[in-house]
Amino acid sequence: DRLREARDFDLAISLLKRLEKRAPDRLVQLRFASAQVRVEQSASEPDMTQREKQRRLARADLQKMLAGQVSSDIAPEAKLLMAQIDLQLAQSQLAQVLPLVKQPPNPQSILHCTQ
Repeated sequence: DRLREARDFDLAISLLKRLEKRAPDRLVQLRFASAQVRVEQSASEPDMTQREKQRRLARADLQKMLAGQVSSDIAPEAKLLMAQIDLQLAQSQLAQVLPLVKQPPNPQSILHCTQ
């Protein structure tokens, strides 16, 4: 938590990965924590490609976690976080595509031209 608060995301992820190997009994909690760190990291990432990469890695951590322990106490929270990540990824894709789509004329602008 302190590393996350200090925004030292890379060190936090590295530590969590090492702990996964040393404490397999806490794998569910560690993967959830890893996903949380990646989501926070993505929020502060200025580069869109890196932001999406971190979100996809967070989603992968959550999928692994849920595949192994669906009945875990933190499963509902993990599912909510995964839904939020999916929403962020969809919004990002939409932001990339919308400028490319030709928009129909605004009905208000047509009315002003005829008056």
